[in-house]
Amino acid sequence: MLEWVSLGAFMYNIPEQLEFCPQNIEWNGYVNKPENNNQYVKLARDTRKQLLKTIAPWIKLYSLPTKYFVLDEQNAELLYLVELKTEFIKSYTAISQLKVWRNRVRIETQGLASEIFFAHILPSADLVISDGEHTADGRAFWQLRVAVAFAQGLNVYLCDLNHKTFLKLDTVEDFGRNAPKYYSDEYKFRAYRLAISTKPL
Repeated sequence: MLEWVSLGAFMYNIPEQLEFCPQNIEWNGYVNKPENNNQYVKLARDTRKQLLKTIAPWIKLYSLPTKYFVLDEQNAELLYLVELKTEFIKSYTAISQLKVWRNRVRIETQGLASEIFFAHILPSADLVISDGEHTADGRAFWQLRVAVAFAQGLNVYLCDLNHKTFLKLDTVEDFGRNAPKYYSDEYKFRAYRLAISTKPL
């Protein structure tokens, strides 16, 4: 079954069982690679991690200062991982997601990207911004976040890092009209970012 998500001038055909990943991630074979099993071991043994939520008796969401992740502690599997970068734009603290991975097969990971974005990452900074490589998956991820942000009454901006300016987008129609001018995978657009904030900038 397919769900159509409409954002102004755009129409996106999105399988409802998928949560699109941001830009810099390679999905295929991730779980089966030895280095990623080592990643589970490293995260599981990190004594600094904080438990945020128990999804199932042995499946838990944790945080570290620059990461959120979900571990299946019964089967020793990493189910979800997001790595963060903090930067400063003018006087604002901005967080971008450098890497996001999730196991698409496991039902426990459904909706985690949105939940972590809005319930944990966004409240911890002045704004969350996209990174500089706007691939198709990255755009799809952010288009979904923008749709939710408008529905929740949050603030959405196009950010020009060259000039440190913010263009406020008030509706999905604003997004549809303006995003194509600034949001692309071409190198010249890397200074332009989407930004979501809980307060006016």
